[in-house]
Amino acid sequence: MTLGPDRVRDPTASGPAGGRPGLALLGVCVAVFLAILDTSLTGLLTPAIHHDLGGTIAALAWIPNGYVLTYAVLIASAGVLGDRLGRKPVFIAGVFTCGLGSLVCALAPSLAILIAGRVIQGVGAAAMLTIGLALISVAYPTRRAWAFSIYVLAANLGGGLGPILGAVLAQLASWRWAFLAQLPVAAVAIVLTAIAARDARGSARRLDLLGVGLITAAMLLATTGLLKGADWGWATPGTATCLLGAVVLGTAFLAWERHTAEPMLRLSVFQEPTFVAYTMAGVCIWFGVMSLMFYVAVYLQTQLALSILGAGLVTLAFPATGALSASRVSSLVHRHGQERMLVAGLGLLVVVTFPWIFISREWPIWLFVALLGAFGITQGLLTSLGSAGALAAFSPAESGVAAASYNTLRQLAASFGIAATGAFIAAGSGSLRPGSLDIPLGRAFGFRFLVIAALAAVAVWLLNPRAMRRTGS
Repeated sequence: MTLGPDRVRDPTASGPAGGRPGLALLGVCVAVFLAILDTSLTGLLTPAIHHDLGGTIAALAWIPNGYVLTYAVLIASAGVLGDRLGRKPVFIAGVFTCGLGSLVCALAPSLAILIAGRVIQGVGAAAMLTIGLALISVAYPTRRAWAFSIYVLAANLGGGLGPILGAVLAQLASWRWAFLAQLPVAAVAIVLTAIAARDARGSARRLDLLGVGLITAAMLLATTGLLKGADWGWATPGTATCLLGAVVLGTAFLAWERHTAEPMLRLSVFQEPTFVAYTMAGVCIWFGVMSLMFYVAVYLQTQLALSILGAGLVTLAFPATGALSASRVSSLVHRHGQERMLVAGLGLLVVVTFPWIFISREWPIWLFVALLGAFGITQGLLTSLGSAGALAAFSPAESGVAAASYNTLRQLAASFGIAATGAFIAAGSGSLRPGSLDIPLGRAFGFRFLVIAALAAVAVWLLNPRAMRRTGS
């Protein structure tokens, strides 16, 4: 979703004039802080959760993936519900649902219930993150660029300071308190939004329930096949059925999306090579980000014996440099051009991904900090470029559809990255004991490097003017 200036009043705004824009912005920012916190916290908590509730590597991977996958498949549907029922009530319902999921996680007596709580959180996050920017647009019709910058700051705080605060609670008390502490945060977001935000609706659209069902089933089968393949055996009927079923349902999803009148994923936007190139950049970075941050946070605690807080301080290098990098993107684009910066960012991503193939317990802590910081710089650059560049070729009327497609694919890539990395680890090690993760995690990061390098090469080729002409742009 483009965060550039937009001084045109939102034509879909149907709520009363006035409202309290400052409090409405604060409510949305509190909610996005909570949503990003839930994304970034779980890697730090996983070893403690494993100690209390048990579970295999494959099962533990569902802690982040239950959240990310649910959010990915519901992005478009949340937007449709906001247009039909009103963005304010759907946003508030999303915050309430996310808080409910946090309560389920905090009280979970088993790993299965905890994962169910993460799925509930993902449902809430889909509404919060999809509709939050629309509420800001209504509150600040002539100062959107400034308001969006505050929103981005809140997201960065959720990714950076949130896990540290959660780690402190987990270390002083229990990992359950890291979830319980989210309840008053959700309550504050609900109260502020309820009293201050103006409502808005868009054109009445239909929910693509069949599309949501097909892609959800396809991703569940693919993730299950990848994560359970090591336990079942890669050549067993169970694994083959899951992976083949995922391909069949994924193909059916694409066929349905091509022909239905109101799809959740508008395939027509992929006829624009620039959109595809920038979307691939987003896919590259999110495929790498989620798997790296989750498994490195686990690695620091189980293999290097760092405390939860110690691991949180090491991983803080990633969001800190990411925020700094994102703040410099505008000036860099002005100086060097957007496409040149995208190519540079993709090249940098390939370079900073490579060293993780050789991850080792012999690495000094400063090397983890340096590599996470370098990855954060790349993430800040490519995330900012991707979200803006992917939508640049579309009119404001088409930008919502393009944004939903971009964000859906980015989150699906994150889910696949977690599952694929978990598959390599499960195949090479059945436990989190010290010394058990170096080789399987290195192999997983090697696979990640190859995928990112291949996608980056295709993205750069699509930006080539002759390639654009050949694809009809």
